[in-house]
Amino acid sequence: MKKITKAALVGGAAAAAIAATVGMAAPANAYGYTAYNVVEWGGASCITIVQPNIYGGLSSDVVCGGRVTWDQATVSGGRLGSDPVIGNASWVSCAVYVNGSLHDSDFVTNGDGRDANCLRVTW
Repeated sequence: MKKITKAALVGGAAAAAIAATVGMAAPANAYGYTAYNVVEWGGASCITIVQPNIYGGLSSDVVCGGRVTWDQATVSGGRLGSDPVIGNASWVSCAVYVNGSLHDSDFVTNGDGRDANCLRVTW
């Protein structure tokens, strides 16, 4: 038992050293993808954000304050990000960072005929 544990520790340390040297980062969770979401808006106190829920569907939440951020975990083929509803706001933006890198972003102003949407299915 001691030899297996010792070998596992040495092997794990070697793998971590190689990953650090090569610049590879392990996923931050067991699901495979970690997303950091940012939604910002101006001209309104609150907006509605549509986002994936834990049941595989979509949920909507009213958020206030001009900026909201949250972490999200998902699996390959799962949804991530958000679809902010501009409503009465002057502008709205969204961004999704996956495992630390910008994956998607959008910005719209009220009346431009576009929809800011950062809701995506993972690859």
